[in-house]
Amino acid sequence: MSLLDAMPGSTKRGMAQKLLTSEMGNALLDIVARAEHQLVESVVDLQRAADLADEERIERVIPPEDRREQLRSLALAKLEGRFPEWWVVNCSGVDNAEEATEKVGVDWEAQKARWADLVRENGAEGDDVVLAESYCQRRYGCSLKQFRHLVVEWPEGDDGGEPREAREMRAVAVGGLSQAKETIDAVTAELDGGNDE
Repeated sequence: MSLLDAMPGSTKRGMAQKLLTSEMGNALLDIVARAEHQLVESVVDLQRAADLADEERIERVIPPEDRREQLRSLALAKLEGRFPEWWVVNCSGVDNAEEATEKVGVDWEAQKARWADLVRENGAEGDDVVLAESYCQRRYGCSLKQFRHLVVEWPEGDDGGEPREAREMRAVAVGGLSQAKETIDAVTAELDGGNDE
């Protein structure tokens, strides 16, 4: 057993948090962010040279400083046990996202009833689902179904499936690399297709 294995989880988390906010942590995150940025920029040049269709192009290259901070905040959120809330604010696209974080993991049926009651207080009448849908659209800019998927439900992964938190975290952590790979694959397919004629 190593010294690290013998440490309580809170001590490990504290050490990781200090590393992420230290000069060394900043340097490591900066290296990763800059390397990703250089790769994605090269892929943008490649897609331009290959005259790739607009729908297959990378539209936005995140500046390395912003990406470094995104990776740091993602890691800190995970360490602090608040990754779903971080994801809702940074990735979900719902309106009033900070407020929406209060609904992560909420009892969904009770929440819909509360929203319906709020709408009724303003004189509206109707079915809970219809009123809750109206509230959700106005307040969060999405349907009840979308809100439930984007904000409320964070399944652990049944039947050997991967937990949503792990999937979403990976998608953010390797987003630039995944985007670059997809574009390289599209350019390769375009060039291969051009050779068949």
